[in-house]
Amino acid sequence: MKSNLLIASLLLHLTLSAQQYPFVQYTPKDGLVNSRVRKVFQDSRGRIYFLTFGGLSMYDGARFTNYTIQNGLAIDMVNDIIELGDDSLLIATNTDQLNILVHGQMRKFGVPDKKETIINQFLKSSDGSIYATADQGLFELKGQQFAPFLQNDYFNPYLGTLVEWGDWLICGTNDLRDYTGLYIYNKKKRIITDAKVNLRISSLAKDRANHIWVSLSDGIHLLDSTSLLQGSIRFAPVAAPYEQLNHFGASSFSFAPHDTWLIKSGNEIVKAGDDGSMITIKFPDREGPAGRNSIYVDRENIAWICTEANGVIKLANTRLRTESVGSERNEPAVIKSACYVHDTTWYLLNDKLARKTKNDYHEFIGNIPAGFFCIGQYDGMLIGSDGKSIYSARIPAAGQSISFSHDLTLPDTSALESKSLVDPNGYIITYSRTHLYVVKQDMIIYQLPLRTDDFIEGIKTDAASRLWVLTRYSGIMIFTVHPESPEFYLQSSLAITNELKEISPRCMLLDKNNMLWIGTRYTGLVQYRFNGSGLQKLRQFQTTEGLTDNFVTSLAGDSLGNIIVGTQTGLDRLLVSTTGESRIENITRSSNIFGMMKTIWVNSQHETYALTNSGTLFQLLAPEKNNKNFQPQLFIQEIRNNNKTVPFTASLRLPYSRQNLVFNIAAPTFIDEKQVLYSYRLSGTSDDSWSEPSSNATINLLNLPAGNYSLQVRANFHSTAYTPEELSYSFTITPPWWQTWWARSFMWIGIASILILFVTLYYRRKLERQRVALEKQQAIEKERTRIASDMHDDLGAGLSTIKFLSEKLGQSTANETDRTDADRIANNSNELVQKMNEIIWAMNEKNDTLEDLLFYTRSYASEYCEENGLECETSLSANISKQFVSGEIRRNVFLTVKESLHNIVKHAEATQVKIDFETEQDLTVTISDNGKGMAVLNEEESGGNGLRNMQRRIESIKGSFRIVNANGITITVKVPLKG
Repeated sequence: MKSNLLIASLLLHLTLSAQQYPFVQYTPKDGLVNSRVRKVFQDSRGRIYFLTFGGLSMYDGARFTNYTIQNGLAIDMVNDIIELGDDSLLIATNTDQLNILVHGQMRKFGVPDKKETIINQFLKSSDGSIYATADQGLFELKGQQFAPFLQNDYFNPYLGTLVEWGDWLICGTNDLRDYTGLYIYNKKKRIITDAKVNLRISSLAKDRANHIWVSLSDGIHLLDSTSLLQGSIRFAPVAAPYEQLNHFGASSFSFAPHDTWLIKSGNEIVKAGDDGSMITIKFPDREGPAGRNSIYVDRENIAWICTEANGVIKLANTRLRTESVGSERNEPAVIKSACYVHDTTWYLLNDKLARKTKNDYHEFIGNIPAGFFCIGQYDGMLIGSDGKSIYSARIPAAGQSISFSHDLTLPDTSALESKSLVDPNGYIITYSRTHLYVVKQDMIIYQLPLRTDDFIEGIKTDAASRLWVLTRYSGIMIFTVHPESPEFYLQSSLAITNELKEISPRCMLLDKNNMLWIGTRYTGLVQYRFNGSGLQKLRQFQTTEGLTDNFVTSLAGDSLGNIIVGTQTGLDRLLVSTTGESRIENITRSSNIFGMMKTIWVNSQHETYALTNSGTLFQLLAPEKNNKNFQPQLFIQEIRNNNKTVPFTASLRLPYSRQNLVFNIAAPTFIDEKQVLYSYRLSGTSDDSWSEPSSNATINLLNLPAGNYSLQVRANFHSTAYTPEELSYSFTITPPWWQTWWARSFMWIGIASILILFVTLYYRRKLERQRVALEKQQAIEKERTRIASDMHDDLGAGLSTIKFLSEKLGQSTANETDRTDADRIANNSNELVQKMNEIIWAMNEKNDTLEDLLFYTRSYASEYCEENGLECETSLSANISKQFVSGEIRRNVFLTVKESLHNIVKHAEATQVKIDFETEQDLTVTISDNGKGMAVLNEEESGGNGLRNMQRRIESIKGSFRIVNANGITITVKVPLKG
C-alpha cells in the first residue's frame, strides 16, 4: 500500500481553497490479483472481494487470497459475485460457466448453459429469489441453472445493472450497448412493462430509502415512485438534502447510512451528507473519468474506488485532509513555520507571512527576518524571532506590507526556539542555553540561570496564571507571575524533579481538566495529576497501547477533552470518554501516511491542525460518532495441515502423522487493518498462557502430540471503538494405534498373560522339584526307617548279647584284669546301644515332628544331667506344633545339644544347666550354665574341635550358632523350620 500524499508534486500544488484527502492504494504489489478492478463486494463476514479483469481477490484485512483459472475459476474476467449463504458465494465470470466459492474452495456450479448465457450482474430479491442480467436478457436461478425470465425476450438488450423495487426489476445495459436502454420487468406477470431504449444510463442504483437513482447525460435523477407503481418510467429531481446533486454527472453511486457517494464526471469524488453538507475530493492522479469503474462504500463507511489500471483506491478517513496555504497557484508556497494565537494562525511561507482567521486570509510582504518564527501577539503587535533576536511589528491591515523592528538580541543565542511565548500580561518568556529570560519593552527585566547541560522543552501558562517550564533533565519549574514587580516577575513556587527522572521529556500539555500530559523521547505519553505539591502518575501510553511511535514531539487538546499526539512518525488522537476509558486513534497511519509532527494546534472552530517538519499541513476534524451498525467478526479463514488446506469442520480430528497445523485468522476491519492485534492460547498443552499481541494473523502449531486441544483467539482493535472479539476452536490429534486405549489394553493383557504364564510355569516347576524332592526324601526316610529297624533288630540284639556275656564273664572270673576288661566291654556295649538308639530315633520317620524332637531332646538332657549330678531346668512353649522336621535337622540339633551338655559336664564345673526351647517361625534353643566359663573361646587356641563341629552342624542346616562367655557359657542355636 502507498499513500499518494507522499507524492511531492501533489502536496506542493494545492492552494488555499484546495484540500487533499488521504488515499490508500492497493495494487498487485500489495497482493491484488490484477490492477484492472471492475467491482467491489463485501460479504456478511466483512471480507472485501475485488472483481478484476485478471481474477478474483479476497481481502480479509490480513492477507489477499487470489483465484484465477489456475485455482479453478472458469475464466479470469469476473463479472459479479453474490452471497448464497454462510461463506458460500456464487461467481459469474465472462463465460457461460459459473463458480461457487465455499469455505475458500473454488468449485464449478451447475453445468454450462447450451445458450452460452454470460451473466453480468446478480440480484437477491426480497423474497429470496436470485435474478441475473446477462447478454441474453434477464434470468432467474432455478436449481443449479439460470433459466430465462421471459420465454421470448425480443429486445436481446445486453442487460447490465439490475435493481429491485417492489414487484419490479429495473435493468440497464452494459458496455456492449454503450449503456443505452432502461427496462422495467414485472416479477409476477413476467412481462416488460416499460422501456426507454435510446436512453443512455451512466449509473443506476437504489439508496437506503428505496429511491432509484439514475445518472443521465443532463444530471442525476430519481425514478418517480408513483410511475413505478404503474410499471412506467418517469423521472423526478433529487430531493433534499441532496438537491445540490441534481446537475452532477455520475458514473457510479454508493450509499452509506448518512451519506451518498458518487464518482462525479471529471476527476472528483463527491460525498454528500444527509445534513446537507458536501465535500469534493480530487483523485490523487490525473487519470480521466473513463479510468473509474465504480465506487463502493462498505459497512465501515470506507469508500473503495475501482480503477481501470491502478488497482483499487481506499478512502478511509474523510476527517483528515491536507491543506495548502498560498494564493499563487503557479508558485506553490512552502510552510516553514506556523503559530496559532488569539484565534489567528500565522504562517511563514517562502518570503511572506500569511494570516488566517475564521473568515479571511491575507498575505503580507515586508522586511521579514530570515528564519523568522512567530512567538505570539499582544496589543496589536506581532512578536517573533529568528533564533538570535526578538522582533516586533504592528499588525497591518489587508493589502499593506509588514515592517519589523529589531527589539533585542539576547546575550546567549545558542538555543532560542519556538517554544517561547508571550504571556497574558504581554511579557515575552524566552530562553537560551544558559538562562530563562523575561523581556518587556525591549529590555530583559528578569533572568534565571539554567544548567548549561539542560534543555527547555516547553513553556506553558495555566488557568491560575502560573508559568510552567519543562526541562529535559531537571524536571518542571513552576513560577508565580508578578507584573506588579517586574524585577521579580517570576517567583519560584515549586520544583518537580523526582517524578520525571528517566523519561526524557520533549513536550507538555495542560488540558482543560488541569491534567498534565508529557510527551517523552523513548517512553511515549504520560498523564499526571498535579496535587499542589507534586505529580501523581495516572497512565502511560506507548506503542503497546496503540501509539504510532514512542517519540512524542508535540501535543494539543481539543474541545472534547481529547489529546492530539504528534510523534516522529505520525499523528494520533487519544479519545478520552467521560468514564475515563480511552483508546488511541491512529490518524495518519490508518491512511498509510508518515511524517514528523512539528507543531499542533486546535482553533476555535474545533479543527485540529498539524504541521510536519517537511512543511505538510494536516487538518483534522472532530471525531465522528461510532459506527454502531458494524462490529468486526473474528473467524478462522483457513486451516492448513502439512501445507494442505483442511476442509473446515466444526471439530477437527487428525491422525498423529499430521501434527503441524497453521491457522489463518481474520477480523476484517479496513479503517486501519494493520493495527488489529491478535493473540492466542492453546489449551491442552503445558503452557496455556496468552501469546503476545501481534499483527500477525497466522498461528503456527508445530509437532503437537496426540491429545484434545482448544485454540482460543482474541482480536483487539486499538484504533477504533470496536470491542475485542474472541473465538474458540476445538480439534483432536488422535494417537497412533499403539497408543490407543484398546492397544494399551491388549498390550497390558498380553504382558499380564505372559507374566501369569511365567509365574505358573515357575511355580509348576518349583512344585515339581519339590514333589520330586519330597518323594526322594520320603524314599530316603523309608530307607532310613528300614535301616533303623534292621539295626534295632540285628545290632541291638548283638550288642545286648555282648553286654550280657561281658557282665556274666565279669561275675564268673576271679582275675581282676579280666573282670576290668569285662566291665569295660559291658560299658562300651551299653554306650553303643545308647548311640544306636539315638541314631535309630533320628532315622525313624515316625519321629519327624517338632514335638518329637523337643520331647526327646528334653528327656535326654534331663537324664544326662541327672546321671552327672547337674540340676537341669528346661522350658518349652505352651503350644508346640506338629510340623514336619527333617531327620537331618533333628539329628544336628540333638547332637549339638548333646555336645553342649557333654562340654558342660567335662569342662564347666557347673552345678546348674538351663535349656529353653522357643518355637515361633524358627526353632531357638538356648543352653546356659553357671560354670566357670572358658578362658579361651577360640578353639584353635584351646585345641578343641567340639565348638567348631557344633557350628558346622548348625550352619549345614542353614541355622546360626552363637556363644556368649559371661557368668558361664550361653549357647544359642537358631534353626529355620520353613523354607
